[in-house]
Amino acid sequence: MVIEAADRAAIAADRFRKGGAGFSDQMVALAGQGAGCRETASFDRKAAGIPGMWLLGTNPDD
Repeated sequence: MVIEAADRAAIAADRFRKGGAGFSDQMVALAGQGAGCRETASFDRKAAGIPGMWLLGTNPDD
């Protein structure tokens, strides 16, 4: 089996096990960071707690 972005998947799994946002949210945040995004928006309040993520409908600079 080959896992795409295995390094990111391992980081996301570790963060997920420690609590907070879900695995898929962790993967989205890491993908955004890997793509050079300054911030990634989410509808999910838990995901918005991940560094580099923010909740849609709020001001990310606050």
